[in-house]
Amino acid sequence: MKNLSVILMASNPVTLPDALDSILAVVPDYSELVVGVAPNLPLVARRLLETVPRVRLLPGTNDIDEAGRVRFRLLDECSSEWILNCDDDDLLTFLPTVDDLARKTAHIFGDCIFLVPFAVGPFKAGYCTVLKGGPIHHPSEAYHAAGSAWLIRREAWQQVSPLIDRSYFWFSDFRIIFWLLRLGWKIKYIPRLMGIVRVLKWNYPEGPEWLWSNFVKSLEAQHQT
Repeated sequence: MKNLSVILMASNPVTLPDALDSILAVVPDYSELVVGVAPNLPLVARRLLETVPRVRLLPGTNDIDEAGRVRFRLLDECSSEWILNCDDDDLLTFLPTVDDLARKTAHIFGDCIFLVPFAVGPFKAGYCTVLKGGPIHHPSEAYHAAGSAWLIRREAWQQVSPLIDRSYFWFSDFRIIFWLLRLGWKIKYIPRLMGIVRVLKWNYPEGPEWLWSNFVKSLEAQHQT
């Protein structure tokens, strides 16, 4: 796909090679790969990144509290019409065409496989399921977006960027969709498997305030101000 930027946060040297291979296999003709490189990423992994075509390396993080700022900065740095998000512990499996999309379509996502190789959090080792996405028409439905592989139109990102709180990482994908819909953009669900999410650690926040149904109320309140 021409005129495509790919963003990737690189912090896991074990899973990074497979993630890169999946990107190169699915979208070998991307325009640029913009990578946030964690400061303690081993030299061998950094050298691997340096061999990738059309790559641009920027400072990244190992701190989940800083991951939001890094991801949003990577989006800011992109120069292509479309931007593809990938995670370094996941695998990209499919990229939909954007040629026939309506002009106001800003974000595209599909289904994903949710795989837990080792026992972590509430899951037993080997747990695997398919996370199905679904159509999203209202901002409160942003949680229907499945997986970490998604496309966003750069023009749309530039419009929502000032509205995004960059001080934390959680719900970053959902928050982008929330504000896109608030600004009148459209979200496109593709009923195809777009990626494999490999869950290797469990560091998700807990508490009622981190339920999407509760969290979205704070976004709604922000929208009213």
